Amino acid sequence: MHDCFTGALFTRSYGSVYKAEHKETGQVLAIKQVPVDTDLQEIIKEISIMQQCDSQYIVKYYGSYFKNTDLWVSFCISDVVWLTLIM
Repeated sequence: MHDCFTGALFTRSYGSVYKAEHKETGQVLAIKQVPVDTDLQEIIKEISIMQQCDSQYIVKYYGSYFKNTDLWVSFCISDVVWLTLIM
């Protein structure tokens, strides 16, 4: 699904966020890696909200999947949001 990871942008108690590139479109994505032992109801709520968003200024949900013992959530975020994440 993703061409390359550039490493974790940051790690919090809920997991890590990575920057990646979508293979087919070249779109830069954020990938959130969440351990399954966290509160899945909160993650499901967050995914539900992201699924409703489709804005060039905020976020667009691309999908989520389980890999090993983690849930991986893919989404595209605006350049402005990227800047706030890395500062």
